Amino acid sequence: MTEDSGIRKILLQSEICAFEFDPCGYSMNSVERGAISTIHVTPEDGFSYASFEAAGYDSKMANLAQLVERVLACFKPAELSIALGADNGLECRIPLDLDGYFCKERSFAMVGNDGFVTFHPFLRAAEVCFSQVHPEMLLE
Repeated sequence: MTEDSGIRKILLQSEICAFEFDPCGYSMNSVERGAISTIHVTPEDGFSYASFEAAGYDSKMANLAQLVERVLACFKPAELSIALGADNGLECRIPLDLDGYFCKERSFAMVGNDGFVTFHPFLRAAEVCFSQVHPEMLLE
């Protein structure tokens, strides 16, 4: 399933350990140099859920936008949320301009004494009904 679903294309250089659940579902953990990641997929009638978490990637070496684009190409979500955490606030402010997606808002908060987190909820542009969008969202 890792190959057939396109999940392998997300983390090309990683070692993956995956498990398929009966009757449905998928979970995997991966290691790539000093970084780790995990994916969980729960397909259901009427809705499905997929999560991707990663830690240990060097923000100066890894291209976050490309990684997110590969996740989007695999799962094609109607909506998604991205949370970024960092020890350095500047590392946490990586711009995320995703083709075909509209960022509803951005939140930034300090965590502890020197940690930072940003939260970015997105909608696929085709899903956005401008009658439901607050005017301030259009100005961002």
